[in-house]
Amino acid sequence: GIIYACRVDNSDTVTNPDKDALRMDEEMVYSVSPPEPPSTVVMPDGSQPQPLGSGYITALIGSGAMSNVYRIWNPQLETLRAVKLMKPDLSAQSRQRFQTEMKIMAALSHPNIIEIHSVGEWNSLSYIEMELIDGHTLSEVIAKKGALPAAVCTAVGIMVARALMYAHDKEYTLFGKSYHGVIHRDLKPSNLMIAKEGKVKLMDFGIARPVDSSLMTMDGAVMGTMQYLSPEQIDGKHVSVASDIYALGEVLYETLTGRKAFPQKNLAQLMAAKTSNDFLPLRFFKRNISPALRGLVGKCMLFDPKKRPRCAEAVLKELERAHRRETLDSPEEVLRGFLRSPLEEKTELVFRKPLPVRAIITGSAVAAAIAAVCIAVAMPRKPVASLPPSPITRAAVKPDVEVKQSGPPADAPKKPIVAPAVKRMPRKTAAAAAQHAPSVIPEKISYLEEIKARHGTGSPLEALAKEAELGRFESVLRLFGELPPEVAGENNALLLRLRALYALGKRTEADDAAKQRTIDDGEYYLIKAKLSYAAGEAGQALKMLEKSLTVRAQMLDAETVQRDYLFYRAQCLGHMFDQAPSDDNRKNALDAWFEVKNYLRKIPDHSYFKKAVVEMQRIGDAYIHGKG
Repeated sequence: GIIYACRVDNSDTVTNPDKDALRMDEEMVYSVSPPEPPSTVVMPDGSQPQPLGSGYITALIGSGAMSNVYRIWNPQLETLRAVKLMKPDLSAQSRQRFQTEMKIMAALSHPNIIEIHSVGEWNSLSYIEMELIDGHTLSEVIAKKGALPAAVCTAVGIMVARALMYAHDKEYTLFGKSYHGVIHRDLKPSNLMIAKEGKVKLMDFGIARPVDSSLMTMDGAVMGTMQYLSPEQIDGKHVSVASDIYALGEVLYETLTGRKAFPQKNLAQLMAAKTSNDFLPLRFFKRNISPALRGLVGKCMLFDPKKRPRCAEAVLKELERAHRRETLDSPEEVLRGFLRSPLEEKTELVFRKPLPVRAIITGSAVAAAIAAVCIAVAMPRKPVASLPPSPITRAAVKPDVEVKQSGPPADAPKKPIVAPAVKRMPRKTAAAAAQHAPSVIPEKISYLEEIKARHGTGSPLEALAKEAELGRFESVLRLFGELPPEVAGENNALLLRLRALYALGKRTEADDAAKQRTIDDGEYYLIKAKLSYAAGEAGQALKMLEKSLTVRAQMLDAETVQRDYLFYRAQCLGHMFDQAPSDDNRKNALDAWFEVKNYLRKIPDHSYFKKAVVEMQRIGDAYIHGKG
């Protein structure tokens, strides 16, 4: 079985203490085991200016399972530093991990990784002396501010991705053996320090390991903080850089929502949620998160590590694009400004109301079914005299007369039922009988009822959505005309009508409908952008396109929104180049079309991809001829 030597972040305590149960990693070769320190050593409490490292202790600033962290003052350099001092009662395996952390940190030198100055021993206890960051951990910021602005989230993510990109590709030597890349394995908000000058620093490489070594211990121990471990870490499977990318996705999730993706406090519930990767998707929070950023977080947190972004560099590029859509300031500038703002106000997100369309539809159907069952139970039962009327036509049928049952008792032997012979009436007799029979006039049902029956739903809104999904836009408009007023006034019904009008080329009507009521939905702004572009208003179209990424589209998937955004943005910038073929306009247009082509590179048969190829060639030729 797997031994879980990891922390549950709610209490920051050790679930399974890291004692003699854990062994070193299989492929790690250690030259000499660290000497065992005397058990009588008393750790400084930080109240006395004892010498430690290059200076004197001024305070105890942190304590964990393996070490204490002190703030020290170096009088020669007149600077403050931090010293991480190993505790005396650790097992040999834990002391070896501390040695490994020292060596790994010494090999890493990056602006977004905490800097190590020296190592040494104090009363036979190993220590690491490093820079002291003046700022807050990300977990402290989230605890005080709740959900952070999108630009702050992308700024944090960019700097963490830079650190991971560097660490995952670092060449170094560890205990005499050469390695390529370091996996952090314990990435979480409390291990990320945001300095007042706006830099994010990745800390605590206590359980970091080389990329190309076996990361499972010999007895199957799993290390880390439970809430942030990837599913493969929990399952005891092979761990790769994809595990750090998963943890980065969780960090981004927490900065965007102000809550952990896995907030369970009960260990059994937490384990069940983690092993199934069952977390609440970002779309259920009442917050405008761009489809690009929401999609990236979702990709980072996919259950299958092979389906996540292949490397930290890929994540970095997507984060940089998302950041540029939020602000023109650098990540450092964004964080500097944010930390200067007061930390008292807290943003707490709530779940979306109303629920997404699919949830509304499901709820309506269940309610209708329950009501039908209640009515059926309450009504007196009558014998069935004929087949029920067709779902398409209804007939005014005279109610049946209840007849008392007669015949043999219920416990009598049952005889096979034989259908009575059907006697055919002569044609003249049948015609005469028909003349004297009471007239039954079929009543034709509405088109809305017919479509609801066709899709097997009692919800008018679902019937409308189903027809739109099938591209039956004439049907959508006809259905909209038969909707009850309270349903026709809902945002989703209006959006589906707007979509149908635009798809059918009825731009004047679509423009009028869009002006009658503003709907705070990504699809609404996307259609507004297309209408503006069709009217030759490229500048206005660009504004609407940018708006479409800041508001969630209730009935469109993120990929569709992103694809249309890129395509119509390129269309607008190409139009601007045609109107004023300057160097800047040419570059903007070519870059935009290249982004379309790159986004659809795996589906070159897509019409947008083909258009991108043609436009890039056209704009290049037009510019050359214009210069000539």
